[in-house]
Formats: sequence, C-alpha cells, structure tokens
Amino acid sequence: MVGKNVKGREEPLYYTKPLRKLTRANSEGYRVIEFSENVLGVKLFPAQKWLLIHALEYKKGSKNYRFSKILFSFARQNGKTTVVACLIMYMLYVKALKATVRPFSVVSAAITTEMAKNCYNMVLRWHTEGTPEYLPATHGSKIMLSNGKEAIITRSDSMFKVSTPQTSIGRSVALLLLDEAKFIQQPDFFIKLMQSLKAVPNSQTWIFSNAGDERGKWFHDAQEDAKQRAEDEDTRTGVFLWEAPEDAPVDDPTTWAYANPALGHTLDVETLREDYATMPLQDFKTEVLNQWSDRPVKGAIDLTKYDAKTSEYAIDETRPMCLGASMSPDWGMTALSLAGYTKNGDVFVESGKLAPGGEWVGAMASRMMKRYPTIESVVLQGRGGASPDLIPLLNAADIPVSPVEGRFIGKAYATYIKAVEDGEFTHTDEEAVRSELARIQLKQLAGVDVFDDRKSRSPTLATSQVFAYYGLVGDDIAKVKKKKTDLGLFEIVGI
Repeated sequence: MVGKNVKGREEPLYYTKPLRKLTRANSEGYRVIEFSENVLGVKLFPAQKWLLIHALEYKKGSKNYRFSKILFSFARQNGKTTVVACLIMYMLYVKALKATVRPFSVVSAAITTEMAKNCYNMVLRWHTEGTPEYLPATHGSKIMLSNGKEAIITRSDSMFKVSTPQTSIGRSVALLLLDEAKFIQQPDFFIKLMQSLKAVPNSQTWIFSNAGDERGKWFHDAQEDAKQRAEDEDTRTGVFLWEAPEDAPVDDPTTWAYANPALGHTLDVETLREDYATMPLQDFKTEVLNQWSDRPVKGAIDLTKYDAKTSEYAIDETRPMCLGASMSPDWGMTALSLAGYTKNGDVFVESGKLAPGGEWVGAMASRMMKRYPTIESVVLQGRGGASPDLIPLLNAADIPVSPVEGRFIGKAYATYIKAVEDGEFTHTDEEAVRSELARIQLKQLAGVDVFDDRKSRSPTLATSQVFAYYGLVGDDIAKVKKKKTDLGLFEIVGI
C-alpha cells in the first residue's frame, strides 16, 4: 500500500539554525537522551532526539544554554509529552544536583489544571510504576496529590509542580513548561511566570502545543516572530516546528510525515489514513498536518448583549438568592457563583470563588449563606461529571443542595445561554468568566445543547453560573418540589 513504510521526518520544517555542528561537547541534549534511554528506559525516536540536541545547544565558549525560550510543535499524539517528561526527570535528578540556586524548581503551567498535569502525570507514573528500579534517587521523593497543588519533591529538595492562572508557584523556576499553548488567550499570567526565571541562571521556558486556530494568536504570533529570526545568531528564542508545507498534497503520507515525527515509530499510516477519511478537511489540516487555521472560531454564545449588561449594582438582600457550584472534569478546580436581584429589580449573576480542589466549598457556601440569609440552596449538576462529588462536601457542612438531573440539566444550560444572548441579567466586569464564555463549544445531551467541557477547556466558572441562574429563575425550579433525601439533601423532581 502507498505510504506504508513512510517514516516521520527527523528535522522540522522550520527551525533556528545551530551556531555550529552539534556534538556532546556543545549540547546538553546528548546527556538527556542517554539519561532517558539508559536510566528511564525510554527509547526516543529520531525527531525527539533532534529536538533535545538543538534546544539544549550551548552558547559558544560556555556551558550555558544558547536559548532562554523554546517554541516547538508536533501534530497531536506525536510524543510531545514524552520528550518533555524525559527532560523534567533529567532536570530533577541530574541538573538539580549541580544547581547553584536552590531550591531548584520545574513548573508545568497551562490554562487549566487538566492540561498542566499532562507532563506531571507521566512523571508521576515513572515515580510510582517502576522508575525507582532504574533510578534509586527517586526513593524518598515526596509526592503531593492534593488537587491543584500537585507536586513531586525530591530528596535534594528539587520540586516539580503544576500551575494555572488560579495558583501560585512560590519559588524561582529553573525550567518552565507552558503546555497546550494554543489555548492561551490571556497571556499576562504566563508572561508573569516567565519573569520568575530571571532569578535563576541558565533557566529555560519551553512553550509547546500542536497547531490551533485564531484563539491561539499569542502562541502563533510568537512562532512567526521566532521564524523571522531563525538565522540570527544572537537570538535567545529557538523555534522548532514540525508542520506540513502549505502547498503539499493533503492526502499524501509523505506530507503527513512533516508534521508527524512519530510516524513509523509509535504512530502508523493507517491511523492517519482513517483520520483523513473521517475528519473534516480543516480539522485534519490543523490536527494532523499541524497547520494553523485562519477560520474564524465562533463560540456557542453571542456575547454582544452580555457585554452590554456589564455594570456595578447594589444587591437586594431581602429577595431570594441562589448559589451554583461546579467542579472541573479532572476534579482539579471548583467554582461557586451567586445569583440574585439588584435593588433596581434586575437579576444579577456573579462569581464567588474559583479555587483548586473542592474541600473548601462547604465552608465557603456556609459563609455566603450567613452573609446573605435569603440564599435558598446550592444548585449543581447531580449526575455525570465531577460536580456530584461536591454533594457530600456540602452535606457535611449542612448546606441545602439542589441536584439537577435528567432533562433538567439541558434546560438549565438552555435557560442560561438564552439569558446571556438576550442580556437578561447584569454582572460585573469579570475577565475570567468572559474568557470562558468566549471559548464555549456545545454538544448535545438528550437533544439539548450543553457545554462541551473538553472542547471548551473546562469552563468551570461559567458552569457554576449556569446552575446559580437556573436555580433562581428557571421555570421548572418554580414548579418542582424539593424533597429531603435520605442523605439530608434536596433533590429536584418533576411533578
């Protein structure tokens, strides 16, 4: 069959040229490769080795890295996480031992905990599923598993942790990893993170992802800028992009090889052939050919009237209010929102808190109910996803809970989406919620549109607002009975 023996390309289509021929004497990449294969037992394929060798090039006459920033991109499912995880392990157990600045930290950051944990989960598996037999140095490492505070601390006090815009890093950083960079729309947090590297000599930031669309403008613009300086010997940014040429035939396996360096190693041609046969063409170009899409991305919600309802307001504390809660699919983040009425008679919805884990939700809801005694209950999705896990936490704090189940889930989303698009409630200027709403994509649930958590990248704040608003004004809420369950909770049921 045509293309059956095609191998992924070792060399990327675009890259910053090395200052000279790279050898063990002028690139630390060779040491990382040896460590990966001989200590971790991970056999890297040619492009992964090529990347490490070129990204870890030394300056002339020095053992300091030539690049302070690395931008690289493979198509999806081509080993980005594996090569970066190998680098993390090398940094923690080899580089850290010679570090002049302590404590030595490696941070994996992304817009959500779920994405930030991509590399963390692989490194964690190496600590818990066999790596110690290869690497005795992992013995005695401290592993922290608390949601949103995941970290691995070695015996030498080196740390690897995850970070999102909702968390802090606390230490100076030697290696910063910005994962799934195509989803970064608000780069201020990540730019601030990069400033934390200035206190650590010879530090690096690695920014990586597969291609995306207009929502990834920050990452795409950074790539384009770096490509313009690829011949500059003084550049501190290395760019390494495995992507297919724009004019190459889309259906040719040799074209696929440009963007899929794992082809013939951990990825086979038949898998990509199936993708070509079943995926929309633009999606295939973005996901498999690693080509950026200039197709406008329209979120599920028209925010024109929502933006027009931004204002300050005074809360009418005499009228009913409702809390809405939501937990992200990876159990990493929980959000709590409040809906009620203003003194002008308008409905308002505002966010109360977004924080790691969910252990705090009972105490926070209790404080808010004491502050606003007219809050009737906490409304949340009662089945499916992670949010039902909040119910026992709220129950333990003696908080009334209204779980929304069955067909009422779809009605809750429909009620909120219509309210946003019609400008039916007022709100303060909350950038975090606005950012989530702008990227919302939908999926069908029992014939009704609901938020697609995966494609929308865990819109936890917006989802908590869905249930706060529905709990306050939903027609079905007004008609249903609330009955006490055996657990002392409240449950929405039809009549």
